Amino acid sequence: QITPDNEYLIVAKDTKLLIYNINTGFCVAKCVVDFSIKQKTGYVKGFSVYGDGDKIIAGYKKGFIVVWDISKILEPGIENFVSFDHDIDNIVINSESKHAIVVN
Repeated sequence: QITPDNEYLIVAKDTKLLIYNINTGFCVAKCVVDFSIKQKTGYVKGFSVYGDGDKIIAGYKKGFIVVWDISKILEPGIENFVSFDHDIDNIVINSESKHAIVVN
């Protein structure tokens, strides 16, 4: 169960997303991220970046794990930091289906 009461470490490996509960050390979800989904340019603030070549940014927002492909939202030369645009299409990990879905 992913809840706001716990802290999570989100690790990206290839197209897989591993979510660990920092309090218990257990992996709570293993998901496949589908970056073929159309994304708008946007900004996300305060999320940590982990993964192969730092291509994926992920964070906890409004009860969802939200994932972006940095290569699609950052301009060349900008460091691995983004802030949030509320109009962005959120890519949300559904831990039951193990695939990414888009929510408005």
